[in-house]
Amino acid sequence: MTAGSAEEAPPQHPSRIRIAVQTLIAVGVIAAIFGWGIPRITGGSYGDIFAHLGELAPWEILVLVGIAFASLVAYGPFLAASLPGLGVPQGVVANLASTAVANTVPGGGAFGVAVSVGMYASWGFAAGPITRSILVTGFWNLFAKLALPVLAVSFMAMAGSAAVDYVVWAGVGVLFLAGSVGVFVVVLWSDRFARMLGDLAGRVVSGLRRLLRRPPVVGWGIAAVDFRQRSIGLVRSAWVPLTVWIVVFNLAMFLVLLMCVRFVGVSEADLSWVTVFAGYAFSRLISSVPVTPGGVGLVEAGLLGLLAAGLPLETKQEVAAAALMFRGLTFLLPIPLGAISAGVWATRSKWRREAT
Repeated sequence: MTAGSAEEAPPQHPSRIRIAVQTLIAVGVIAAIFGWGIPRITGGSYGDIFAHLGELAPWEILVLVGIAFASLVAYGPFLAASLPGLGVPQGVVANLASTAVANTVPGGGAFGVAVSVGMYASWGFAAGPITRSILVTGFWNLFAKLALPVLAVSFMAMAGSAAVDYVVWAGVGVLFLAGSVGVFVVVLWSDRFARMLGDLAGRVVSGLRRLLRRPPVVGWGIAAVDFRQRSIGLVRSAWVPLTVWIVVFNLAMFLVLLMCVRFVGVSEADLSWVTVFAGYAFSRLISSVPVTPGGVGLVEAGLLGLLAAGLPLETKQEVAAAALMFRGLTFLLPIPLGAISAGVWATRSKWRREAT
């Protein structure tokens, strides 16, 4: 196992008040979307929607589960690339367990990170490499979520189906993506640039906090230099596998959605793969909004709004069935798998090491 310095503290848990507020907001949003939004969009009841799922053949269900499971497994090598010494099975276990927590607890992202940190620490990794892994994988996920909508609109433009609004938003996405990559590259370029950007970001955030009568942040320049020194070697050596596996993960997730759409009976003539890809791309962005666990409700509404617009009512209900099945496979499936993974972590004593 690799080891590193251990001066970093693990992520702090959100306060109880914050969790309570997030829970109330999440429950309200979920109730509004599932109780009013989805039936209104589809023009039918959930009985009409789920009737389409009852028509699936057993082999179609097996194919969908297989692809969904492959997408979850593909994240294991991605994590292993970010933390040298981590085995792929360990990466799969850590991902499933942390995802299960993130998908079930309001504000679960922080708790999911805490679960990963605890598992990595039990396997002998010190806080330094763990923090570096979390930061680098976070950046790669951000780049992917920004790149997907740009790629989707590019496909739509080549297919002649991109509206002006989509092109405008794609341009905005390109700017955000270029800016994010540019900042990342500049931070890695030198300690001086890293400190300059860190100090600048700290001043901006401190100014915003003053408006809320909060104390300023401190040490962001030093933190940026520390991140650069810890991450530059990893990025140089692992950027190829990190990029390959995040692409494989997103491709598998998209295939799950596309197969769901096709298996419920929506043809290419009714809904092209390009449009389905656009729906997936923008739903990935929506899932980043920290309102409900795993974006539940928001993602479903976003998918329906993007994919079902202008379709006949019957087709809208088929699309709704596909969207709910996609979310069942990608949002609900990791929960029992995460529970199993937690059991594997607790009983797999051969993986446990003392941090050095």
